[in-house]
Amino acid sequence: MSTTAATSTTLVQTQDVSPLLKKVIYSAIERAQRKLPSKDGVFYLDFQREIDATSLPDQFMDIEIHIDTNLIDLVKCDEIYFTPDFTQYSTTVLDGYKKWSDLQTTCFNGYCLNEINVF
Repeated sequence: MSTTAATSTTLVQTQDVSPLLKKVIYSAIERAQRKLPSKDGVFYLDFQREIDATSLPDQFMDIEIHIDTNLIDLVKCDEIYFTPDFTQYSTTVLDGYKKWSDLQTTCFNGYCLNEINVF
């Protein structure tokens, strides 16, 4: 009797990074920082509110599913700063905030990301 192992293929849906959407997110972080001067940086929900209050083109109707991809790209391209626990973001240098390249050299020295963002 012959037994064959069942194999399965998992498809991973990728999302494209959009320069326009990155600009929308960056601007929303800036606006949220100006509105919340008592905070160092802003949380995800702070800049999400700014995005929701923005009149965006129809192509961004489902923006919520694309924010993470574009936020990570902003981080990986050293365009924004973040806290060590990755919960707050800033467009300006703040105490305790890092850029991706700083984190990579201090915590992940010698590692690099491949084309699908895996160490």
